[in-house]
Amino acid sequence: MTNRRTISLAAAGALALGFAATGAGPALAQKSKDTLRMPHNVQLQTIDFFITPGPWDGVFSPALYSGLIDFNPKTGKYVPAIAKSWKQVDPVTYEFELFDDLKWSDGEAIDADDVVYIINWLVDPKVRLRLKANWTFIKAAEKLGPHKVRIVTKRPTPFALQRLAHRTYIYPEHIHRPIDAKKKRLFASKGVSYGAYRLARFDKAKGHMFVKNDGYRGNDVMPKAKIGTVVSPLIPDAGTRTAQLLSGRIDLTRQISPEIAINTAKTGRFIHSALEGLGFQYVAVYGQSQENVKALADLRVRRAIGMAIDRATVQKLHAAGAKINQPMNAICVPAQIGCGFTKTTPAYDPAGARKLLAEAGFGDGFDVKITTFAGSIRKDAQVVAGMLRKVGLRPTVQGVPIPSARKLARDRKLELIYYAWGGGGIYDVSAAMARFFMRPEFEDKKLRGMARKTMSIMDPEARKAAVTKAIDYAVDKGYLYPMIRNVVHSLHTKEVVITPAVQRPLGYILSDLSWK
Repeated sequence: MTNRRTISLAAAGALALGFAATGAGPALAQKSKDTLRMPHNVQLQTIDFFITPGPWDGVFSPALYSGLIDFNPKTGKYVPAIAKSWKQVDPVTYEFELFDDLKWSDGEAIDADDVVYIINWLVDPKVRLRLKANWTFIKAAEKLGPHKVRIVTKRPTPFALQRLAHRTYIYPEHIHRPIDAKKKRLFASKGVSYGAYRLARFDKAKGHMFVKNDGYRGNDVMPKAKIGTVVSPLIPDAGTRTAQLLSGRIDLTRQISPEIAINTAKTGRFIHSALEGLGFQYVAVYGQSQENVKALADLRVRRAIGMAIDRATVQKLHAAGAKINQPMNAICVPAQIGCGFTKTTPAYDPAGARKLLAEAGFGDGFDVKITTFAGSIRKDAQVVAGMLRKVGLRPTVQGVPIPSARKLARDRKLELIYYAWGGGGIYDVSAAMARFFMRPEFEDKKLRGMARKTMSIMDPEARKAAVTKAIDYAVDKGYLYPMIRNVVHSLHTKEVVITPAVQRPLGYILSDLSWK
């Protein structure tokens, strides 16, 4: 009881510190106290990828939790995390030797029991998780010794190590197991983990506090924390976050509009940082789209839509002048293992688009509703709509919350789609295959079969060839056209430095932050 009260009081003090400053000067004082103030904009029910995966989970969780191994996309090599060595015994069997001197943030030793417990919990049929499909390839884990574990897959799986390296976090058995099955979301609030930080306070209304974990070993992919304490209050409104930054009450705001970031940075007091991740925006025509809008059933029309959009201009506006790689050419990038394609989104050709529309009998255009997500992506969708108007279409744009978008899909009311995807958080093409081609949206059994085949081919070149075949087929059918890369815009004081150790799926994580 005493320890819990001490942590609570310390957290309350840090949160108070985060809101006590006024004027620009106190931002420097926070550096002197080694406390970074970075608000989040949506209320978090927990910080646990298994329970509530989401954008902020992608910032916080990698700094709190570790997997058996990590993957460096710069070198294409796996690196030790909780496991110091590993080997593939046969096509379905992997063995991991754990470090024998690692400890959870509460001082308890990390051992094979923790690994075996969490892996078997993830694959337990009784455990319901939103992204449970991530681990359905695993048959079971077993203990071979105090610090040795065997993981067996159901079949040869080319992405097995990649999935274990990305977001298959290991949790402490002595904390996680005793929590009632219906209350597992309470695990994060216990504040016990192994990562660059530990969660010292979780408060859904007021915010959270992360404290450096000195016992964390770190590696070149997931480094040790460089800042002692990070306070993250809940501030949903972007304007309020900007005002707080200007008045010196916070040090960094993430997911800010590029317009605000650029204009505020012009004062000379702040820095606008823009980083790309693995995610991208895309235009798609589902099976129900072709039913709801007759024109979309014609391949010439679908191809004309791709030709009507100047992706380079959309990317430039979205990136707000930041120097990044140019628009996405496919649903994967070369850094992702297995990525291959020869067909890409059609080149910008508005005259050619108008010609195709005329050939298809829609020279006078047609009405179409573009469904996108609520938030900043709606602006990009409106830019795209403007380009479609120039070739004769009459689009309208509706921005809806993600749950509403799912309901529209269930009710078969979608027409043209302009969505964003986070890239799957993994440096392997498997996430893209599953997300786009193995789900029923395009209602094409041949495409689903082609994608499913890529999930079991162990030979790298043969797998890449199979992936290429699936991606090229989807492009030829005009089902889906990648548009632009997602860019994470942040605005911060000059004392804050954002330096990702590697390209992150969502731009950067908590442990990529440091003081100048």
